[in-house]
Amino acid sequence: MADENALANHVDEPSTHASRNPTKDIIPARKNVMQRSAEKKASDATRHAMKKEMTTQLEDEVDAFKVYQRDLVKSLANKYSLKEEKACHLLSSTLPTKALHKSNLQNAKVSHLSKELNAGHEPGEQYSMAEICNRLEVEGIHGSDGEALDDKALLEELKQLHALRKTGARASDRVAMVDYNASLSCIESEMGNLFEHCGAVGFAFFTQGHVHDAIAPGWLDSEGTLSFLTNTLCNTAYEPTNYGIELRGWPEGIVFQSPSKITAIEEVRSLCDALKCGECKWIKLSKQQREVHAKKLEEQLASGMIQVKKRKERSDKGKAQRPNKSNKQQREESEGESNSREGSCPRQKKKTCRRNVKDSVAVQIPPMPKSTEFVDESEEDNEEPF
Repeated sequence: MADENALANHVDEPSTHASRNPTKDIIPARKNVMQRSAEKKASDATRHAMKKEMTTQLEDEVDAFKVYQRDLVKSLANKYSLKEEKACHLLSSTLPTKALHKSNLQNAKVSHLSKELNAGHEPGEQYSMAEICNRLEVEGIHGSDGEALDDKALLEELKQLHALRKTGARASDRVAMVDYNASLSCIESEMGNLFEHCGAVGFAFFTQGHVHDAIAPGWLDSEGTLSFLTNTLCNTAYEPTNYGIELRGWPEGIVFQSPSKITAIEEVRSLCDALKCGECKWIKLSKQQREVHAKKLEEQLASGMIQVKKRKERSDKGKAQRPNKSNKQQREESEGESNSREGSCPRQKKKTCRRNVKDSVAVQIPPMPKSTEFVDESEEDNEEPF
């Protein structure tokens, strides 16, 4: 609940890409409703119950239709001496290509009416698509003066909206990051399909267009074309399954390592956002999943797709090692060996005495004449008066 309140109170700042391009149109961001009133919750509960009941009825009718379809396939196969697979293929076959969806007048009217009706309404209070279509069918669409709108103007308005969604800038960095990750997923899927269909392989690198953009660098490949880079740079990492858990949803473009070793602030923010929204989380593995992962890891190690950096061996490997001794013991042993070679007794330490500070100072003072302790009377008499 604390995370939901934090997200509800969070205000996205304008994206750096949009701020650098003030003349570029901004795609309006969608607002999510985080809190609902009691009446809204009650109406939603009723609507969900009705929807659940209708879903159950639909499933029953679909099952009945499948039984009818199966019987029809069998009857056609028996009547025309066909295999059931052939008859089923003829019934479910479609054209290999289909026309591209273009802007039409009906969609243009629905878009214009939706923009007009939902203007000023908060998310959750806006008209649904079914209500807009019903109103368009009953009342039609008219301008502010009551006159019918021009069809060409409506189509041009819809084309501008489509162009804005294709070439416009995202309103905030968070929305731009979500769009970036979704686009990378689509590109990765298309690259995989290209390899399956045509056998073509390749890789692609993506990074931020400006130093202030919050886009994490990423790369994509098909059929392991980047394995030589991971093997060379020793960047290949796999999830630790020793404790029966696995980290899934690690952001693409960020090296799998301890978060304390990540130095780029953009990568830290991307990882933090992934953890908050639940894309990156820990998953508890079952015993069967752990066995499958361990087997897959052994195969990758055997094939060379993953290379573990081995520790350098010691130069004295296989040799008998002497016990470690302190420096004092080594010094005493070396002195004992030198004395035994000379044939003399072990040396005794010289006694050193500290020099008295007073004596050293007295030596530096020059000698002064000393007065006699006793004076004779004869010397006093011989002295002349002044």
